[in-house]
Amino acid sequence: SKRHFFCVNSQSKSANPHLIKERNKIAVMENIGIALQLMVVGMITVFIILIVVIQLGKLLIWTVNKIAPEEVVAPKGKPTSTVTKIDAQTLSIIQAAITKLTNGKGSIKNIERI
Repeated sequence: SKRHFFCVNSQSKSANPHLIKERNKIAVMENIGIALQLMVVGMITVFIILIVVIQLGKLLIWTVNKIAPEEVVAPKGKPTSTVTKIDAQTLSIIQAAITKLTNGKGSIKNIERI
């Protein structure tokens, strides 16, 4: 259907004021209709573009995994015995600190250098 936009001169002496108001209402309603149509089309377009971007991302992930699969890393065993021994005085100081902090409830199972 054709859309008509009215430009009414409200200062015209021969124009009926009631007719001018009706024509303005019609023009406003048509403009609101066009605005709503434009909003719906825009929202649908954005939704479609987001779906396309998501699917392309999934395709990219699948392609990368197919071309260059993740390397399998062998589990690490216990480190070699490069740990230096802790002297008795340092061990007793650490044990005293643990006993003091835990009120005698804690114990040392392993000491590792970080």
